[in-house]
Amino acid sequence: MTSFENALNGRFKNMLTWERLDTLWDVVKTSKQNWYLYEVGMDVPELSLNGSDLKQEIRRIDTLLHENHKYDYCGIVYVDNESAPTLIKVYGPKTSARRAVHLAAKHGPVGSSAV
Repeated sequence: MTSFENALNGRFKNMLTWERLDTLWDVVKTSKQNWYLYEVGMDVPELSLNGSDLKQEIRRIDTLLHENHKYDYCGIVYVDNESAPTLIKVYGPKTSARRAVHLAAKHGPVGSSAV
């Protein structure tokens, strides 16, 4: 197994409330790390995101989640470490668990050799 596969199959915490998700997004947006955005079934990204590009993608994902998951709880986003995230799983509300978006820090479990 690759380091990414090991991390992907590791332990995750559920962002059960929208407030916890907002806090997680704030941590990611203010981090100095670059992030890879990978949607299962799509091509593996060659470029990582940071700065305004990363913030734009987070806004896009967050908007989709709120528009398509109309509950008072989140429960479809998981993170490896809330205070220092390196891998985030975002499951689409209308998709199966096999269709997910993964955000992985460039220097986290994926490492720069992951793509």
